[in-house]
Amino acid sequence: MRVETEGGLNELQLYLEYADGGELFDQIEPDVGMPPVKAQFYFRQLLNGLQHIHSMGVVHRDIKPENLLLTGQDVLKISDFGMATVFRHSGRERMLNAACGTMPYASPQVIKGLYKAEPVDIWSSGVVLVAMLAGELPWDSASKYVYGKVVVTATNPWKKIDNTALCTAMLIENENLRATLQRILEHPWTNAGFGKTCYYHILLTSCFVYRIFTSDPMAMMVRRMTRFCVTICGAEVLPRIVAACVNLGFLPMEKANKTARTYSSSLAKFQFFCI
Repeated sequence: MRVETEGGLNELQLYLEYADGGELFDQIEPDVGMPPVKAQFYFRQLLNGLQHIHSMGVVHRDIKPENLLLTGQDVLKISDFGMATVFRHSGRERMLNAACGTMPYASPQVIKGLYKAEPVDIWSSGVVLVAMLAGELPWDSASKYVYGKVVVTATNPWKKIDNTALCTAMLIENENLRATLQRILEHPWTNAGFGKTCYYHILLTSCFVYRIFTSDPMAMMVRRMTRFCVTICGAEVLPRIVAACVNLGFLPMEKANKTARTYSSSLAKFQFFCI
């Protein structure tokens, strides 16, 4: 986000990052959810985002799928900090008492009115995880009569979810017993591999690059390239690129005089023409 002045000091223009992938909410199929590998991919990004804002002494207090935006490359962005507040400053933490957030995602402590900061976002993230895996919320309304009761029943949405232990650990009513962010980050499900060839686990970043060969605006020759970074070694990713191109009907050819250059033990750069 940036703010610029234009046409005089009395006029401000606010520029926000464009999340062309829409809301996470739109990725959740009602009563179905999404594949566990995709849910884990988004969930890990959410955890990393919360870890960052909590390290800055800020709590969000309104985590829900509608406030989690996606880019075209499925990079998750936490948005709408209207309910956020500073809970830690100069090493000192304070208790919070403002009732805020969205009721189906709000923790019991937010309703009661006095609570610690970080467990609030943990609870809301647990509800989001249930929604991603089951396509429904563990409850339709937040009240003291449903907290803790729905979690232990063998009904929907819990019978659809394999990692109920992680979800229930995030939805413990007692905030002092609720799973911490570090514990969630270290949980086996959070770090489980759903197959080494999975797109969601090897891709770090990607972007399309367009380059026009001539300055003539009527020219039709445009080069379209995809730049991306992956988490596996070059020797492993190269055959996959070639195989994918062949399946699509392209003939991949390595660019002349541009051999693989290893920048680290797990990152290499390749350039190809697809004919």
